[in-house]
Amino acid sequence: MSEALNRAIETAPEADTPFNRVMKTWAHWMRLDDKPFSTGDANPQDVKELMACGEAVDVMVSELPAYERWAVRKAFGLATVWMFPERSLPDALVAAETKLFPKLNKNVATKRYFN
Repeated sequence: MSEALNRAIETAPEADTPFNRVMKTWAHWMRLDDKPFSTGDANPQDVKELMACGEAVDVMVSELPAYERWAVRKAFGLATVWMFPERSLPDALVAAETKLFPKLNKNVATKRYFN
């Protein structure tokens, strides 16, 4: 098994790492529809932090090359098909994480996941 594949398995979205926690928050944000919270029982500060995190991560992910962006989307349940057969999904995911990790660790909206 390749080293990249081993790392991808170790850091699978099911693992509870800071990177995965922030990316799961982003994936949740991506799944939200445009309807306002109707029950009124959401903490406004939590909603504000969710929105800030989601927007920040979305900007960072959108800056990745297409195959890495798609790998992240697939890993966190936002895509169902791997559209780059000439590329390795685990390698693309590791490359994306390598690029995103330092940005996420520094960003004011996402760094709290790394403490």
